[in-house]
Amino acid sequence: MRKFDKSVVCDGCIVSSLNAPYPFVIPGGRFREFYYWDTFWIVEGLLVSEMHATIKGVIMNMLEAVKTFGFVPNGFRIYYLNRSQPPLLVQMIDRYVNATGDFEFLAESLDLLDKEYDFWMKHRSLTLPNIKEKMSLKDKHVLNLYRGENDIPRPESYIEDFEAAHAISDDPIVHKRYYSNVASGAESGWDFTSRWLSDSRSLRSINVKNIVPVDLNSILYQNEIILSRFHSYVKNNEKSEKYSKAAHDRLEAMEVFFWDSAAGCWFDFNITSMNKRDDNYHISNLSPLWSGGYKKSMFKQPLIQNIFTSLNDPLQLFPGGVPTSLIESAQQWDFPNAWAPHQYYLHAMYLKLYNEENLDYHKEMMHLVRRWINSTFCGLLFEKYDVRKPGYAGFGGEYLVQDGFGWTNGVVLYFLNLYGHELEAPSTCDAFDSFNLYNSKQEKETKDKSTGRFGLKIGLISLVPSQNLQRILRMPLPKKQAAILKGHQGPVLTVKFNGNNPLQFILPWMGSPWNRSVTIVVATYRSPDNTKFASGGGDKMVLLWDVLAGRIVRKMSGHTHRVNSVAINSESSLVFSASYDATVRVWDLRSNNRQPIQILNEAKDSVSSVCVNDHEILTGTYDIRAGSLKDDNITYNGELLNEYEGHENKTLKIQSVLDNKDAHVVSGSEDGKIRFWELVNANIVNTLEGHHGVVTSIQYHPKDDCLISGGADGTVRMWR
Repeated sequence: MRKFDKSVVCDGCIVSSLNAPYPFVIPGGRFREFYYWDTFWIVEGLLVSEMHATIKGVIMNMLEAVKTFGFVPNGFRIYYLNRSQPPLLVQMIDRYVNATGDFEFLAESLDLLDKEYDFWMKHRSLTLPNIKEKMSLKDKHVLNLYRGENDIPRPESYIEDFEAAHAISDDPIVHKRYYSNVASGAESGWDFTSRWLSDSRSLRSINVKNIVPVDLNSILYQNEIILSRFHSYVKNNEKSEKYSKAAHDRLEAMEVFFWDSAAGCWFDFNITSMNKRDDNYHISNLSPLWSGGYKKSMFKQPLIQNIFTSLNDPLQLFPGGVPTSLIESAQQWDFPNAWAPHQYYLHAMYLKLYNEENLDYHKEMMHLVRRWINSTFCGLLFEKYDVRKPGYAGFGGEYLVQDGFGWTNGVVLYFLNLYGHELEAPSTCDAFDSFNLYNSKQEKETKDKSTGRFGLKIGLISLVPSQNLQRILRMPLPKKQAAILKGHQGPVLTVKFNGNNPLQFILPWMGSPWNRSVTIVVATYRSPDNTKFASGGGDKMVLLWDVLAGRIVRKMSGHTHRVNSVAINSESSLVFSASYDATVRVWDLRSNNRQPIQILNEAKDSVSSVCVNDHEILTGTYDIRAGSLKDDNITYNGELLNEYEGHENKTLKIQSVLDNKDAHVVSGSEDGKIRFWELVNANIVNTLEGHHGVVTSIQYHPKDDCLISGGADGTVRMWR
């Protein structure tokens, strides 16, 4: 919990914080201000904790923003004033009033709630011609979309936005369009997702402003229902009827533009093509079910069952929760990530189907709750989770994964408050063992009364058939090329992730220039994230890449010959490059200085590898005059444990690595292929093709099933 201290601000000084007269709760981690839609789930947790005064203060801060700006900004900083976030203030007040009976506060707030609604209808709406005359007799309909009012890079991500826009085009109009779409994506809360991309592999194709989201309109439908009820409380029948009609009109529009009777589900609408966005599963497809945004006359039990049957895989099969989508786009609001707000909404969907349609989905609902509680129990309270591995943090985004996160805390408390008596602690957090399989037609009875970490009974029951579980938990190897990254003007000789898991550095040692290389482990490193990697090659350049955007974020030049090896320090603040020019150069990523901050020139010949840890830099040099390798490690006898055959390695040094589960050996080859061998039996189990010529360098992502490779064709390729 925080409170803005005005006493530290000097007279006439400008600060980026917006006025927040009351204490507020931040999401956690790196954040020092509070955010709009995050706060809804924080409020749910505060309600369980009976912190009603705190909730009222948080809401009053938002009402103050509506009074001043006409809307609630994305977050309480001046640079967020060009966008909002999903409008959940009405629903926060609804939860607060239901818990406290504070109708006086409700009456005092109504004018400002009307004002925020008017903002969304005036600045975030569009009128569409009727496209389904059989469903509606109206000529046109009004729906809402995200539309950040911005034509410059976001201040909080200035460099990333600027470089991405200029990589698309030199046209200032294109730049402004990109900046506006990125801000609109941030306004959606889903920053970012394949939902907003024309090309799911590239953020540069973002097109949010042309997409009418089904979930935003579901939220506004709920708001209209609630606002109608609020005005009925204060005997303002005219406004109550106004909102009731608005909800009715929106319901009709949602059926016209979102519902696909052939697919049996709802989809976002693309105003460019005047058709649905795509046929892909996104968790937002189900939002009318939790909001009640569907006509009761169109819904019969078999239709609902058909929806759940078609979505069985994403809803039921993953042990760590329900994923946001099934698209592996490298964006954080896509597979394999699961988020607390969506688990909350799916739970609300099951409850609504039971209460309003008299359909019993209790087993499915508890399966959802148990998986989410177990994921949080087995790990930290992360901002997002990997659905494939209970307790593991998700990945992606514009900053490191945060823990102790507000909306995760809130949803955990909400679930435990409702179902603590039905839950038990898992006996293990291993992904295989913790999934307790049982016949889906039988209810598992439990007699163990032990309590878990939260002081409430926590349990785990799965409806997943064992063959499906084994398929999901097998964690498949990369199968296809996800991106081709071009930037080098010569062969790429080395690639290196930064990462938050220990990685082994391997020092190549060549018995002769023509024979296969032998490798020994010499160091490890640990880095704070996995979102960037460095590469070097025959063009004498060192490039730093953004994994998510698939673009170069920095170029470093200075070597006079090819770059043989690169490394990144534990803080991801320094890049080390080793070159055939017999130097190691150190580059500072925190400054704009394009020159190396240090040059190590002690080597007498080509420096073939460089490794760093917290205390030292270790290099290997190919000095044919020495002709020997000395090693003071006598712990191992040097016995050859296994050989892996099938690739071509007759002339050049080619790197091989273990995958991040130490289950497979992976190697490049002179025939342009990448091969995977099982570690123990040495069978080839996977082959990747894409490079033209020798694959010189590869590295496995520290956590995810992702591989990067560099080749003599001058490209870096990402495989997933």
